[in-house]
Amino acid sequence: MWNSIKITKCYLIWFLFLYYAIPSLAQSNNFQPSLREMINGIESSYKGVKNLKVTFSQKYHFGAKRPQVEIGVAYFTRGGRMRWEYQEPEEKIFIANAKNSYLYVLGEKYATRTKTKKNNDMRAPFRLILQRPKLNQIFSRVESAEDVIRLRPENTALRCFPKEKSTGFQDILIEVNPKFDIRRIIVRYVGAGSMEFIFTEIKRNPTLSPSLFIFKPPEDIQIVDSH
Repeated sequence: MWNSIKITKCYLIWFLFLYYAIPSLAQSNNFQPSLREMINGIESSYKGVKNLKVTFSQKYHFGAKRPQVEIGVAYFTRGGRMRWEYQEPEEKIFIANAKNSYLYVLGEKYATRTKTKKNNDMRAPFRLILQRPKLNQIFSRVESAEDVIRLRPENTALRCFPKEKSTGFQDILIEVNPKFDIRRIIVRYVGAGSMEFIFTEIKRNPTLSPSLFIFKPPEDIQIVDSH
């Protein structure tokens, strides 16, 4: 499943943590930001943010198959480093830095290593975390998604469209609450279903040990390079 879910450009997941750093521009549940206000908030969101910690659930929708759900905690720091700790339904770790990424399912006899620049895994775009690109450099178009059934009525949502067809996705829905905390992302793949993220907790600038982003497998684990 992991190898079949690919996005060739670093677009999608960058948005996930970009939104988490947005300042609290809204002061009440009745506040409905304009498209420009949302974009301005995104483009200024990383000031002073060096580290992030989030909890997440991740759901895959493909055809008539029963949705697959995974939950866990993720850590991010400047320099493109990240660590995903999947807790259910099976424990696994995904660690990435500017050079390599590693995926290890606890209990297996091997771990997969991939060059970051060649990694088409769905998590690869997170290496853009804490950078500040303009939205018009990332997407061909960003618009309000007023027709979407939201998690809560006071939330608002954006729909973003890729610049290149080679990304493998049709569009991305991003739902935020009145304080601009992201609560949901839905990625619609071209002819291949969708993937949904729901977020319940975010901590800005927590103290993170550098060792979190260093892959240290058990001695008997073999490292297999992915080509």
